[in-house]
Amino acid sequence: MATWQQAQGTLCYIHYFSALRPEASYGSCRHDGDIIISFGRLVFWLLETRIVAKAAYRSSASDRLLHEFAVYNLLYTLQGVVIPSLFGLYRNLDDGSSILVTSYAGVTLEDFDALSLPDRKILLLRVARLHQMGVLHNDLEPRNVVFSKRSGPRIIDFDSATLGHTCTGLSCKELYDLAHRLRLDLGAELSRPEPSRPTRFWFLVTSVYVFIFFILSMAMYRVRYTA
Repeated sequence: MATWQQAQGTLCYIHYFSALRPEASYGSCRHDGDIIISFGRLVFWLLETRIVAKAAYRSSASDRLLHEFAVYNLLYTLQGVVIPSLFGLYRNLDDGSSILVTSYAGVTLEDFDALSLPDRKILLLRVARLHQMGVLHNDLEPRNVVFSKRSGPRIIDFDSATLGHTCTGLSCKELYDLAHRLRLDLGAELSRPEPSRPTRFWFLVTSVYVFIFFILSMAMYRVRYTA
């Protein structure tokens, strides 16, 4: 059985990834260059949630996942609302491969026109919130936006993102280009608050679930290897 190391902030511990039990039951796998993206479930006893697992088997691809992990950590307060929730980054100590696990946040857009006018406005303001946190996405294409009726549009795939961005608002090229593609007036939208959606409750539920999962998994590890 392969041994995995989990990185979570400054805390690292050895963990057996089989406890996550990702299963390809919600669709399929696809490739993004050297990264394989799989859809499945995270199962612990009777608890279950849908996940997305991004696997890298080359050092360059693993570096991309490590960078994306850093972005997710920086955007902690936006997880479960603007972006998916982060479950963890795991590194196989045997072959050096890595897996980044996040919550499943919806169906990938084929085109921005698939969004209603209210959801296009929400997307623009959510990207603006990324900028407020110092993150420039650098690849705002429909394939990097997912949608669910409950949560609206969320932004994914941050391996190309730039940190330390100082947003200039109306003169920000990424916001300007996105507003143009969404057929929105950037100035008018930035002056409005984001329309509310009932996402915070689900974010809290997911956060509690993840906390319980890691506490129990660490406890099981200690029982198994200290007995």
